[in-house]
Order: sequence, then structure tokens, then C-alpha cells
Amino acid sequence: MMPAFFKEEKLDKFYRHWSHRLGLENIKIKQAITYRPGDKEQYRKNKEEIEAYLLSVQEAEMAETLKDVYVTDHQPKPEKYWTSNKKEDEQYFKYFQALQEYKNTPTEFSQSLKQSKF
Repeated sequence: MMPAFFKEEKLDKFYRHWSHRLGLENIKIKQAITYRPGDKEQYRKNKEEIEAYLLSVQEAEMAETLKDVYVTDHQPKPEKYWTSNKKEDEQYFKYFQALQEYKNTPTEFSQSLKQSKF
């Protein structure tokens, strides 16, 4: 019987975490068998081994969470204009040119601001 809350990806995650835990337990058992009381060098090596294993587990989990993320080149797409024929293309082009010309033309008000000093 399957529980009502069963989901395949949750079971996969459980098995993945369980295998990480078993790997850590294997390291701890191996270290307990080779333990020499008072040996500071062995203590340091054991600590480094556990830290390296935990770091590899974190990297594996990060890679698992990012498996569906795709990197793109982040190039902007060229602008597309929705016109249906050449006549509309020309009208849009003329409108766009006139708009740019209008924006670049200084107004009387802006020129008087430049000349006056507050």
C-alpha cells in the first residue's frame, strides 16, 4: 500500500539524503576503529576528512537543486516590430525618426534655463 502523500521526487530525495548519512556513518566507523587516544595529528586528519565529506555533500545537493537551471548567453534579443506590410514599416520608421528628432530638439524653456543662473 502506498501512503496518500507519496511523491516520487520526495522518495528520491529521502534515498539521496540517506546515502549521504550512510557515507558519514562509514567514515565515523572507520575513524572509531583506527582511533588512538591523545593523537592530535590523527584528530586533525579525522576532522578534515569529515569536513571534506560534508562539503562534498553540500556541493552535491546544490548541484541537485540546480539541475533544472540552464545558463544562457544573456544576449539581448533584437527588437521585432509588428507590422503587416511595407507601407506600415515606412510609416513606423518615419514616426520613429520624427520622435527621435523631437526628443533631440531643445525647447525654448530648456534654453532659457541654460542661460539664466539661479
